[in-house]
Amino acid sequence: MAKHRAEMHEEHPDETWLIPYADLLTLLLALFISLYASANVDQEKFNSMQEAWVDVMERSVGAGMTYIPSLQPAQIAPEEESGKEALEEMQLEALRAQLQQYLAENDLEEHVSTSIDNRGLVISMNDIALFTPGSAEIQPGYRDVLKQIGEYINRLNNYIRVEGHTDDVPQYSALYPSNWDLSAGRAMNVVKLFQNEASIAPEKLMPLGFGEYRPLTENTTAEGRGKNRRVDIIILSSVYNELEGQHIGAEIGDE
Repeated sequence: MAKHRAEMHEEHPDETWLIPYADLLTLLLALFISLYASANVDQEKFNSMQEAWVDVMERSVGAGMTYIPSLQPAQIAPEEESGKEALEEMQLEALRAQLQQYLAENDLEEHVSTSIDNRGLVISMNDIALFTPGSAEIQPGYRDVLKQIGEYINRLNNYIRVEGHTDDVPQYSALYPSNWDLSAGRAMNVVKLFQNEASIAPEKLMPLGFGEYRPLTENTTAEGRGKNRRVDIIILSSVYNELEGQHIGAEIGDE
């Protein structure tokens, strides 16, 4: 009998399932905390929350892997508007970081810059890189660059506005009799490349030509004129997305 009791004491149930179960609970707790915090924080607190969340995910998915938030806006539906805006900013910042890495690896930072403003994520390319003077044809060396940028920004389901800009030096040619025509032609060619070579849906794309009328700085120096000659690719924020969606819906309804 004593021997039988000893054998019973030596038998233990398999409890290895507790380790993954505890990890799952940790991840769920981190998720709920981040969702709650994102709806009620200022920028400083939000940045702290984001760093903590990335740290949790990096430790959970394994060493050497970096967690980047999902780039699909349709999957994110916070109840609070402030939380929605914060999460959208996180998405745009994540995409911007990916683009900056690509630009740095390919020595493109001199000709291409990125920023985020109230319109969304802005990718600004100077005309020296893309076009020869007075032309709207994209230079062969930069077609692959634009294609790669297009594939990056196509990960978001946002509308994309492509703006052409010039300096105030008048342009006269048979194809482009004014700066306005030249800027519009350049924007249109970038849009066509995005559609044909980066597989971006045409209904997401909007080409605009502003000519010389939206300068970044004064046109009094060669450096200033160089900054003003550019193509801006803008991944529009949700506010602009909603407005554009309403506009398209209204047009379809009128047909």
